[in-house]
Amino acid sequence: MAIETNRNDPENARKGAFQWSGATAIRWPLLVILAVMLSLLNIGINVTEDLAERNPVQWTHYLVDEFTGVFLIFALLPLLWLFFRRVPANRFRLWPTVLIYLSASVVFGAVHTSLMYLVRIFVYQWLGLGDYGSHYGVLTYRYAYEYLKQFLFFGVAFLYFLLMGKWEESRQKTIQAARLERQLVQSRLQFLQMQINPHFLFNTLNMISAELYSDPEKADKMIALLSDMLRTTLNQPPSGLHTLESELNMNNRYLRIMQHRFGDRLTIDLDCDPETLPGLVPVFLLQPILENAVKFSVDHTEKARVSMTARKVGNALKIDINDNGPGLSGAAGKGVGLHNTLERLEQLFGDQFTLNLQNRAPGGLTVSIRMPFQIEKPQPQPA
Repeated sequence: MAIETNRNDPENARKGAFQWSGATAIRWPLLVILAVMLSLLNIGINVTEDLAERNPVQWTHYLVDEFTGVFLIFALLPLLWLFFRRVPANRFRLWPTVLIYLSASVVFGAVHTSLMYLVRIFVYQWLGLGDYGSHYGVLTYRYAYEYLKQFLFFGVAFLYFLLMGKWEESRQKTIQAARLERQLVQSRLQFLQMQINPHFLFNTLNMISAELYSDPEKADKMIALLSDMLRTTLNQPPSGLHTLESELNMNNRYLRIMQHRFGDRLTIDLDCDPETLPGLVPVFLLQPILENAVKFSVDHTEKARVSMTARKVGNALKIDINDNGPGLSGAAGKGVGLHNTLERLEQLFGDQFTLNLQNRAPGGLTVSIRMPFQIEKPQPQPA
């Protein structure tokens, strides 16, 4: 028989979404590429029109006109994002919103057209292309002519702003859900560990009380070891993980208590490869398994023997705990300690671990745990 297991506040989020969708949402390198592509597209349209009508191609004029027009409208994007953030569309009823945004698009178009006119006057003079005012025509009508394209740009920018806002809001909710899930897992792990600690404590105190009158000196040593072990458990990392070396040091005190209690009736062998010692394991991973191994071995044999090995196998840490007790027939594996150990491993590693209980051929039980080999990342040193 074997057992194997594989396995924010919405308002703040909305504000965060609109904040992200402001100036920080503008990916300038991508916008520059897009502006160049749109400029070249417009130039291509003008050139092919001249060729189709057998007119001379005015390359310099097209280059100046299209590049200044496109790059200036993209340069005004931060103002649009500022307006969208300060005056969100859901602040007013439908028609007031339409009027406000329509007015904003008219102002945006007028500013863009005026900038184009002023910049092109300077560039035309600088390149010796003549008087841009006569080339551009009547400015009053140009405002209406350019506005058709500017209105389209305004609408596309607004839709992009809304989409990015929704995307960021969804991302913030996902982050918040993940954070809550981590907190839930952490709380669950702490709850499971809190169940293990008193379980271990009561069992050990019962064992010490049995020696208190028959052998006070032995009981005194056991109490001192128990005190050291409990002091160690008070300073465990919040992650629920510490190194195998720390786990061994903590459980060494427990094993010494058992050794004092049973004397020559109990033999304990630990064989852990040095390269496994930095590996991270759950706090109190070994204690309930070792406790079961000692208990069932001592209860069923004259010479109890418990051994543990730890090896690094590829990217996994493999821990085996053996005893010479009755095996699975002795109801091992049904206690609180081992059940909670299984749940903690599931919470921490999902389906990236295995826990096997297997009868040994000469008699006894092997508890084998395999989990990802992880080491603690070094903390950056302050400058």
